[in-house]
Amino acid sequence: MEVRCMLCGKKEDVTQEHPKWDEVRGKTKVVTYICLNCTAKVRYEANEGQKLPKPM
Repeated sequence: MEVRCMLCGKKEDVTQEHPKWDEVRGKTKVVTYICLNCTAKVRYEANEGQKLPKPM
């Protein structure tokens, strides 16, 4: 099944070996899909935003 990332717009072919196969299995139209790269980027930015700034 071919899906498109909501954040970057990259098209990916999701097969049974793909880590997010459970999210798209059995659906005819996938509306909310975020690719692995964007997922990692958002998680990193969220973790960095929660850190306290170092004093100078």
